[in-house]
Amino acid sequence: MEVVASSAAFSDSVLKNKQISAKVQAIDTDIVCTAFADKTFIIVTQLGKIGGLILVTKDNVVGDCKEPTFSVRVLLGKDDAVHCVIARRIAAVTGLEKPVLVALALKDTSVATARELEELVRTCSVW
Repeated sequence: MEVVASSAAFSDSVLKNKQISAKVQAIDTDIVCTAFADKTFIIVTQLGKIGGLILVTKDNVVGDCKEPTFSVRVLLGKDDAVHCVIARRIAAVTGLEKPVLVALALKDTSVATARELEELVRTCSVW
């Protein structure tokens, strides 16, 4: 994974946002993270467009369960299990309690790509 360009959030902006461009598995990939009061919006694209919208919310833990659980709902686009898994893993990287809206437009949905995307989102932190 080679990060080609990174731009920090604008200090005078009302919204906190950050953008990263990188090569992931030799594919140009753009990631934009924006923090809103009630949710975080993360765009991950290899196609130059927003793609499908997936809302990931952290569930309340009941009992002795140590691992967090998430609800995943496709709002726009194809309801694809692979995209839902990638969106859930991206949301888990944020560690946020508030919902995360993930926009995915990917050419490559391999495990290696998903892992690199998680690391890039971690560096794109606005939370």
